[in-house]
Amino acid sequence: MPEELSENKKRLAEITAGIEQGIRDLWQSDRYKQYLQVMSRFHRYSVNNTMPNC
Repeated sequence: MPEELSENKKRLAEITAGIEQGIRDLWQSDRYKQYLQVMSRFHRYSVNNTMPNC
């Protein structure tokens, strides 16, 4: 049981490190900058204005 717990912690640390690295890579990429530029062109509608009329 302790070995299994240790393996789970090790795997969780690997997953967390991978996610953190992916986020760092995204923030430093040109694609993220392009995404922000595109999103800045859209209007900011309220929730009520985006809901379909029923």
